[in-house]
Amino acid sequence: QQQQQQQQQQQQQQQNQPRNNQQQAPDQTQDNPENMAPHTKRQLGGAAVAGGVAGLIVGGPILAAVAAGGAALAVTSRSKTGDVARAGGDAIAATGDRLKKINEKHKVTDKAGKSIMKGCKWVEKRMTPKNSGNNNNNFNTTSQAGSAPPS
Repeated sequence: QQQQQQQQQQQQQQQNQPRNNQQQAPDQTQDNPENMAPHTKRQLGGAAVAGGVAGLIVGGPILAAVAAGGAALAVTSRSKTGDVARAGGDAIAATGDRLKKINEKHKVTDKAGKSIMKGCKWVEKRMTPKNSGNNNNNFNTTSQAGSAPPS
């Protein structure tokens, strides 16, 4: 029985060895979860947001998308870069939590939305011509009967 177990273990080891006799570097992460560093969704999302904002500031929307993906990928690596990306992701996620609490307390987004609507109405009022079309609303309705309309 021991010989059979040893033979089975040897067969399993042979199956697990790379077929082309090339050893992969330990930092290479393919689709094998064993090569990925442990991370949370908060770290992944925070790092992606940080990378996306930085990319947007530096080079526009295309670079933002690439930087967000790169930062999210960095979170999964077992390296100093991965450690920094995970720490940054945690920090950005914590900042997002604090901003949510501030918004709940002070209603910042509600106030901003109302201010934007007020500004849009002000601009609309300024942009609308005073005598547009054949609109008779501009005539003085309290004038004496028989008087001529304003010219």
